[in-house]
Amino acid sequence: MALSTILETMRLYLPGMPAAALIALANQAQRSLVGRWPWAGLNKTCRIITQEPYTIGTCIMIAGSSAVIGVGTAWNVPDAVQALTTREIRINDEDAFYGITAGTAALITMDANYAGDDDADATYSIFARKYSLSDCGEIREVIYGTNKPLERKSAEQLFALDPTRKDTGEPEYWAYESLANGIVTIDLYPVPDDQYVLLAVYSRYASTLSALTDVALVPEDLVAMLGAYYGLLSDAVRGRDPIKAQVARELYQQYQIRLSDETDRDTRLHPISDSIKDFADLDEAETGFTDFGVDHRVL
Repeated sequence: MALSTILETMRLYLPGMPAAALIALANQAQRSLVGRWPWAGLNKTCRIITQEPYTIGTCIMIAGSSAVIGVGTAWNVPDAVQALTTREIRINDEDAFYGITAGTAALITMDANYAGDDDADATYSIFARKYSLSDCGEIREVIYGTNKPLERKSAEQLFALDPTRKDTGEPEYWAYESLANGIVTIDLYPVPDDQYVLLAVYSRYASTLSALTDVALVPEDLVAMLGAYYGLLSDAVRGRDPIKAQVARELYQQYQIRLSDETDRDTRLHPISDSIKDFADLDEAETGFTDFGVDHRVL
């Protein structure tokens, strides 16, 4: 059911309400429904293939400069350094590390000026601890190996564990790094020292309904009923209208019955358990290294 059909249903209860107000109510209802139940239609999994640190060659460092000049490097080769600007660089195993804003085969620009001394033969390590997922609303689990969930921590907890991020190895913890408009970035601890295949289980991002052809990611009849209820309730309270209040109560009772039916049906469709169970059986060749090491699959 597209937004146009949702609006038609809502107009049966809210005749005369402007389209913009109806759309706002529909989006309010969708947000409420998305957070109320882990709908099967929203479930998604993807593989995150971590990247081992890249240390080939040496580099020339100039104190106070953001430039890193490579010697014997190939920083623009995807197999060597995938998604260079999503990674970070450490010079001479110092505590400080820097983000990368641009890079070619032998020149990297850091996000801050180098705080160390001049060095014409410096060692370095380019590492990846942050990984992004698109079309992501909320992460439910991050799994490594055969059904081994990583423990979720806060960003502050990861920083307290290792502020220099020098610890490396198999990922044990994850934390939200950033969330913005369906793009979620997570931080892994310790910093991966090899290519590990992780499975992220998450809900899809429910974008705002705006065009009449937009389709809700949750049962559309529930969106229409709950949106209409919100509108009737607002009108009843604002106008002290007992008739609209009664209609709102009756509609909400119908909505609760429909919600119970839909969640019972959805329970039978919920794919997370099978996804986790089957993860270990899927061949790595199926992962399709896309989206900077992230393979998105709608189940």
